[in-house]
Order: sequence, then structure tokens, then C-alpha cells
Amino acid sequence: MKKNALMTVLSATAAATMIVGMLAGCGGKTSATKDADGATVIKFGINVANPAKQEPATNAIVEAFNKENKGKYKVQFEAADTESHNKNMKLEASDGTLPQVFWVEGSHVTDFNESGVLLDLKDFLKQNPNVKKALNGSEKAFQDDSGVQYGLPYQSNVQGIFYNKELFDKAGVEYPNDDTTYDEFIQMVDKLKASGVTPLAIGSKNSSFAMWEFNL
Repeated sequence: MKKNALMTVLSATAAATMIVGMLAGCGGKTSATKDADGATVIKFGINVANPAKQEPATNAIVEAFNKENKGKYKVQFEAADTESHNKNMKLEASDGTLPQVFWVEGSHVTDFNESGVLLDLKDFLKQNPNVKKALNGSEKAFQDDSGVQYGLPYQSNVQGIFYNKELFDKAGVEYPNDDTTYDEFIQMVDKLKASGVTPLAIGSKNSSFAMWEFNL
């Protein structure tokens, strides 16, 4: 499908800006420390045990940021596998030791927001319009009913969708291709639904991890 219909990728520059911007008021109950060179240490809680191997893009951004800000800021990963990371973040939220920046599953983030441990990032986005432009509206998924911007996406996943040609043929719907836009995809879904079939399904118990079955 066409790029403008699917996703916006946050640039390395924007991600680095986010790290500095969020430091100002992150985690109201946590405090930053200094390293031996006097740089402010920013802890980044990430859901992989080895960021260099498992999250090379994020690791490269952090390394570039640390190099550019040597002696002023230094990002340090607090790394653990996803299950351990989720447990650690919950424990650290309860005792006030959360990292300044951390990854959290979408299904858990509302609990963190309701407990009052997250920074409202509305002002950050106002002060950094380049970040808001790069997010292209995806930040709205991390807003509550009162308008609090309790988080920001920092990655985009490209996922595949398999389709049943027989069902498409019966519904009289043309097959999707590389030029199919998101709006056209939605029209296909409507036509398939009208033909009496369920247009989309995720064949896994935990939908948040279903993508890993076919992600590259």
C-alpha cells in the first residue's frame, strides 16, 4: 500500500529531541543522576535484553545522541526481556524509581496514566512542532478523555495482511496490490462485510503479539 496511507516514521533527530524534552518533567517522582563526566544520566527502560542486537535502530539513535551530547547528557538503557521489563516497570512505578523514558505496552499504559506517574507531553509537542509533524496524528492514540498526552509512539511496525482470493472473487472485489491506498482498503473491507463474511481476523490469543508471526 502507498506510504501516505499507512504510517509515519519518526526520525532519529525527532527521537533524540524527545529524550531531552521529556527529561524536564519526566516521572515526577524520579530524579536524574550525574555520571563521572558530569553528564545528566537519562535512564531508558526498554523491553529487550540486548538493545544493540535486538533494537539496532533505537540503539544507533541513543549512541548518536550520547556522542553529540557528551558531557551534558547520557542515555543509559535499563534493558530486560519484555516479560521482565513489564514487571520491572510496575514495581518501579509503585516505589517511584521509574526510568525517565520507558517503553510500555498499549494495554498497560492507561494504568500508568491513571496512577499519575506519567508526564503530560502536550507542552512538549507545542515546543517541538517538528516532532508533532513527524507523528502525523499518531500521538492521538496516547491521549485520555481529559486531553492529557500521556505518551508518544516512537516506532512504526510494517505488518502484512494475507487475503483469501476465493472470498474476494465471490464478493466481486479486486485483489489489493502495492498501489492500494488505505481508503481503498477500507472500501474492500466494506464490500467483503456486505457479502456476508468477516473481513478481518487475527488468529492468535494475544493480538498485541500477533505481528511477530509474520514480521520481518
